[in-house]
Amino acid sequence: MSFLRERCGLDGPLPGFAVERHGEVFGKWQALIEAGQLQTPFHVTHVDAHGDLSMGEIGYKHVLTELVHLPLRNRPAAAAARVGDGDYLAYAIGCRWLRDLDYVYNEGGGGDVHPYFWEGFDHTSLAIRLAALTEDDVKATPRSAYARRRLL
Repeated sequence: MSFLRERCGLDGPLPGFAVERHGEVFGKWQALIEAGQLQTPFHVTHVDAHGDLSMGEIGYKHVLTELVHLPLRNRPAAAAARVGDGDYLAYAIGCRWLRDLDYVYNEGGGGDVHPYFWEGFDHTSLAIRLAALTEDDVKATPRSAYARRRLL
């Protein structure tokens, strides 16, 4: 509680829910969106040692080579079938649910955002921009893939 008050600036209860596994958040958001109780796009403050943006998962390939090529209305169902604990935020971004994301991590953390997710494939960027890529783009270096990308 002291971490939430002192480091995150929370001074009282907020609406929310508890989950056992990170990936469950995606389904909770999806249910709230479908019920009209959560409006997109929304803000997320992610307090974690890991970005949950698919760095250690294979979900980034699905997000960039399949999900972002789908019509927006079809993305949540496609994402829900694949989402995991380490990539649920990448899928939420791919569904265009997030307006902005604050990633709060301890000293020494924060280096786990996939290179293909940064705007311009530039890790010094402060913006995440998902590019619609092909399988060949994913096999290429980020720089050569960026030259062929189509941002969605």
